[in-house]
Amino acid sequence: MLGRLDTFLAGGVVRSKAGTFVVVSFLAIYFSSGFAALLYQVIWQRMLAIFSGADLFAITTIVASFMAGLGVGSVCAGTLADRVSFRWQIGLFAAAEAFTGLLGWASTWWYYDVLYKQYGHLSSSPVFVAVVLFGSLLLPTFLMGMTLPLLSKALTPAVELAGRRIGSLYALNTLGAASGALATAWILMGRLSFEQILEIGVAINFAVALLAVVLGFVLSRLGSVTSHRESSAAAAVAVPSTFSFSTWAVIYGLSGFTALSLEIVWFRILGVMLKSNSFTFPHLLGVYLASLAIGIFVGSHIVRFVKRSAGIFLALQSGVMIYAGVSIVGLIWGLENLSKLDWLRGYLSGYNSLDVTAARRGIESWISLAGPHPNFVSLYILVPLALIAPPTLMMGLSFPFLQTAVQDSRAFLGRRVGWLQGANILGSTLGSMLVGGLFLEIFGTSWTLRFLIAASGVFLVLSVRQLLQFTIKGQRLGYIVSFVIVIALIGAIPSGTDLWAKLHGSMEEHVIVTESGSGLSVLKNQNPAFSEITWVYTNGLGQSWIPYHSVSVIHSRLGVLPVLIHPDPKEIAVIGLGSGDTAFSLGGRPETQEITCIEIVESQLDGLRLLHAKQPYGGLESLLTDKRIKYVFGDGRRYLAASQKKYDIIEADALRATSAFAGNLYSFEYFQLLRSRLKPGGLALTWAPTHRTLETFMRVFPYVLNFDSVVVGSDQPIAFDPATIRARLDHPFTQAYYAKAGLDLREVVFPFFDKKFEELRANRGQLGLPDWNTDLFPRDEYPR
Repeated sequence: MLGRLDTFLAGGVVRSKAGTFVVVSFLAIYFSSGFAALLYQVIWQRMLAIFSGADLFAITTIVASFMAGLGVGSVCAGTLADRVSFRWQIGLFAAAEAFTGLLGWASTWWYYDVLYKQYGHLSSSPVFVAVVLFGSLLLPTFLMGMTLPLLSKALTPAVELAGRRIGSLYALNTLGAASGALATAWILMGRLSFEQILEIGVAINFAVALLAVVLGFVLSRLGSVTSHRESSAAAAVAVPSTFSFSTWAVIYGLSGFTALSLEIVWFRILGVMLKSNSFTFPHLLGVYLASLAIGIFVGSHIVRFVKRSAGIFLALQSGVMIYAGVSIVGLIWGLENLSKLDWLRGYLSGYNSLDVTAARRGIESWISLAGPHPNFVSLYILVPLALIAPPTLMMGLSFPFLQTAVQDSRAFLGRRVGWLQGANILGSTLGSMLVGGLFLEIFGTSWTLRFLIAASGVFLVLSVRQLLQFTIKGQRLGYIVSFVIVIALIGAIPSGTDLWAKLHGSMEEHVIVTESGSGLSVLKNQNPAFSEITWVYTNGLGQSWIPYHSVSVIHSRLGVLPVLIHPDPKEIAVIGLGSGDTAFSLGGRPETQEITCIEIVESQLDGLRLLHAKQPYGGLESLLTDKRIKYVFGDGRRYLAASQKKYDIIEADALRATSAFAGNLYSFEYFQLLRSRLKPGGLALTWAPTHRTLETFMRVFPYVLNFDSVVVGSDQPIAFDPATIRARLDHPFTQAYYAKAGLDLREVVFPFFDKKFEELRANRGQLGLPDWNTDLFPRDEYPR
């Protein structure tokens, strides 16, 4: 069995078992290279987001920069690979791996110590951020992009074997990448710091470089890289393509555009369904890449039996988009009509997400999670597989067919691999920029999906032309069928409101949906008139409620307490809008002149406006008409870091510790930033969801009061005098202000009036944890 696998992977071109073993070893180390690359991608994105922010612009720029470097490296290496000898091809591959490792080793210093610590104050300029991100990622991703063309040319001695050998290389590298993404999410994060995870990648790169040199030397001595003619009787005689190579490059560029655009759409939909947390993105990326790798493996095995490789490639590309549309339509229909999906419908309608801590323990012990939510296997594996596995399998299947269709001379093999990959990555880069930064912002997910289905019509038309090139009548009928399929799918895609209502376990008349590129806001009410409690969801996860006092006072307490404690709160900053409860509650003192509210999901404010128009509420009226409130849309931490302005009060609305990038607002360095942006005697507030967060906060602020997980810190002693606070509460402005929202101040503040000051003051003698949350080790974000 192992021997047959070796022969398959090696392509049947080497003259000895030793040669076969060496070629398979090359494939194995290329798997490791992919594993390291995804470690870097996940960690670098986290590090760079501390500097650039985690908003739409920053994340889109990071992804586009990463892809652009890969594309340029692939193009350059492809041309170079055709001009140098086998030993140079292997040597350059090894050098690319070694230098990638060196850059990985230095990346913490550059991305964090230099960019964030020394130049973080410059991150307010989008142009500066874009240039820095592109420049910082260009060299390491350029080196990563070089590897496939170099290794493809070195290990493919005959053009007839291009599809099989290049497919095997790409499949194993992609499978390694999938493994890296999943391992980072579920095993490494929370166990190791970002620096330690990068060290693993560095060690892998150096090992790959060393092994590549050794294996290359052995393979050249064995003489197993000479030209070879495919002699398998089962190999099919390929039907020539009707397209030039430049046309194929354009087609593959469009394939990259639709693939990454679809990935963004899928990740938004699945992120909402899973009620996204810090594990969601790398987990879904791992599923996506694993499905792609399996498809490439299968395609590499069957490509030699197929005559019309070009037509099959185009047909598979058409199938990707057709399935993408049909699966969304089928999902919405199933949620409405299938009793077997009651468990999923119940989860989607819920306020809370899956307990990722229990899920992680379940993974570690190989036991699926059981409890009030759907089990982990169903939600995190079966649902993503149902939506994205079939189309990504087709993407993978198509790759070896494309290589077979375009590779007609070994002399140009390297550059054709490089230029095709470069075109595909260029398309992917444009997809990330246009869909992530424009289409979702203007059209929303539903219309973006419709646009992508319409674009897939190009593949349908081209596949008809390629597969039916000898029958004019057949082509005409094929064009008509293609048109009907595209129009039918576009018409069947649910509207944005219907799509998101169903994915929140509700109906259109019970939700208010506002969507932008930065995220999704859904307001849900059991009553179509919105006369009961309205639940506020952001990207599928419950965040708060309206009226403000109806469920809990936690959000109100975050706003009311500091303005009542501070003697003169003129200027205030709050990170997060949500229902508006905290931002509203901060406005209860007549002394307050300005409240800066920084929100990363721009569509939330539009949703609150629509809700107030539908069901007027005093709290929202004050929030939306108060001229003291200035709204800023973007990453809150970046805003504070880039501004030198100081405030009397700075706080962040309650944020779940396991939310993506939540560690950026619960770290030691973030609390240091707050302290540096406070006026003398100013107050910093945070919700402390864990004891570790409390300890982290206390390590920064010398004076801390704890009001049942609402923590107040300052660099000067904090005066909590019940008599003084009662007097402030009795001020006519304050009474009238909070009365608009029906807020019961006795429930918010009075529970602490009977406590002695010593009971409220955080006990510094209880600092006992040997570890706390830092930017480079956000432990609470990845609980174990």
